[in-house]
Amino acid sequence: MAHEYPSSVDICRQQLDAYSRHSHRPLDLFTAHDQYGLVLMKHAHDPQKAGEQFSQAIELAPQGFKSSDAEWAYVYWHRAAAEQQRGNNADAEKDFGVAENSLREVEDAMGKENNAAYYHDFLSSVVKQHLAMLESENQHDQAKQVLANFAQ
Repeated sequence: MAHEYPSSVDICRQQLDAYSRHSHRPLDLFTAHDQYGLVLMKHAHDPQKAGEQFSQAIELAPQGFKSSDAEWAYVYWHRAAAEQQRGNNADAEKDFGVAENSLREVEDAMGKENNAAYYHDFLSSVVKQHLAMLESENQHDQAKQVLANFAQ
């Protein structure tokens, strides 16, 4: 809920500081870095600092997540968006790919359950953003390949 308010930048920074000083749980720090990065992008319009937060979360991810966990995909998607905003499309391309592959793993692990459709929607969102970036750079062949992978 805090993400909807500009004051959330300070709240999330304070939360990250508190977890950094007092928490020994890497997943608490993972979440705090990710959440702080999101509000830095949305309210502070600072994709550089946001990307740094997402990178720190990614470093912590293996301590509690694997590539078939949605949280793994989300933080790579978030960093891809930050890199794209910075005009660093080569790094965004890599992170979009990691997020897409991870969401496919999540979807596959769900099988035919209703939750699979939920993650398929997230995968669709990542692919759309990835395609838009590629098309804006006139990388039509690469965009076709991303779309073909999505259709499988």
